[in-house]
Amino acid sequence: MAEWPENFAARLPNLRILNVNYNFLEDLSGLEGIQGLRKLMMIGCRLGEERSSSVMRSIRAIGTLEEIDLR
Repeated sequence: MAEWPENFAARLPNLRILNVNYNFLEDLSGLEGIQGLRKLMMIGCRLGEERSSSVMRSIRAIGTLEEIDLR
């Protein structure tokens, strides 16, 4: 997967744990507006330094996030 599905957050309002390891995702834009997410795993995705500020902004916007793994 290289892009987030359209309206991803709206389609999964009760999502608590998300594992998208080893996909070609470059950002966290698909998580905008998601409420209740507690654990996010994105190991092996293409999040890079040039996108670090937008990634951090997206992480901060998820107020319920308790655990994140972005290796």
